[in-house]
Amino acid sequence: MAEEVEAKRRHLESLLQDNLVLRARVRALTRAVECGDHNLRSHGAAAAGGARPTASGSSGEQGAASAHEGHAWHVPAETDACPPTPPAAASSAQQNSGSSSGTHAASDGDGGAGGARAGFTPPEPSGDPEMAEILGQLQRGQLLVEGGVAGLPEGCIRVVGARLKGLYDASMAAKSLSGPEGEQAHATWIRLFLQFISYVRAAHYVSPAFRCRLCNVNFETRAFEVAPAAHWRRLLAACRVTEVLSEDAVAELVEGWRLLDKKVAKLRAQQQDILSELAELDKEVPEAMLGGALAGETISLLADSSERRGELLQELARSYASESTLKGMLLFDCARFLPLEAMAQCYSESWPYYPDGWALFAVLAAGPEAAGAGAGAAAGGGTR
Repeated sequence: MAEEVEAKRRHLESLLQDNLVLRARVRALTRAVECGDHNLRSHGAAAAGGARPTASGSSGEQGAASAHEGHAWHVPAETDACPPTPPAAASSAQQNSGSSSGTHAASDGDGGAGGARAGFTPPEPSGDPEMAEILGQLQRGQLLVEGGVAGLPEGCIRVVGARLKGLYDASMAAKSLSGPEGEQAHATWIRLFLQFISYVRAAHYVSPAFRCRLCNVNFETRAFEVAPAAHWRRLLAACRVTEVLSEDAVAELVEGWRLLDKKVAKLRAQQQDILSELAELDKEVPEAMLGGALAGETISLLADSSERRGELLQELARSYASESTLKGMLLFDCARFLPLEAMAQCYSESWPYYPDGWALFAVLAAGPEAAGAGAGAAAGGGTR
């Protein structure tokens, strides 16, 4: 009798878990539809010269107010990383994919890899002149270059790194102070966060490849480096995501991630194939071939190579844009579930790396054991 009761109890628990997953999946799909509607409204507002709506449907100052209340706030449409591609494998052509393919990418996802879209309004330069200059270079197709760190020039790495370090320092100050000084420090921290993500969001709107490269940099050493998995486990524990969110909210986010993960993985594999072919095209024509070939044949060979490179750059830009659109669906959910302060904490505690949201979701999807593995390091402050 006892065994039968235990078997029925386990069966009931299994059914309840399945029901939770199915409900989460339905909500995730509903959110994807809502996100698509939000994007249409956002693009329509931008084309009309108005303020783009937040995830809650508000815009402008109203959206900022809702953010401070801990409700939906306008999150960058990707806080996640593209597949790590060392700068040594990337050429000037692929790094400057924006100048060749903005038109194609703009019609396929959340932003072209090249010039700004019609109706696009960037943040005010007075907010942060150095970040505004980076945005201007992206709009002119001048920032993504050969060499540098992950295809970004030293100046860009310095500016973005300084902002991330500033967020970390401001967060530490807000934690260490109390009373009026603590309130002022907290307000400063949130202001710096909102200002920083407004520029990152604007840069991503112009070039999806920009943010992808940010995720593959150690901003302390200014070197190409993919953060270890332990870093994301520690970050998830430090931000206490599983404490801030309900079980249903976590399940919905995880199911949304699972629904999109295979599609994103396919796009990343496609990007790596394109990058590999671009690297092959960039190899110099052997000297013996140049010496023995007729001028006409050599010119034809180079022309064919250039035409193929242009096709690949367009494919790469469209792939980046498609990936950013899929990720935007998931971050649309984050804007609904996570309080503003939790996201600010995520960016701050991620130093010396730019937060890779996709890696964080992978840890969250692995279950509480994986997420909790970084709790010890988080309690001890981690390595800075």
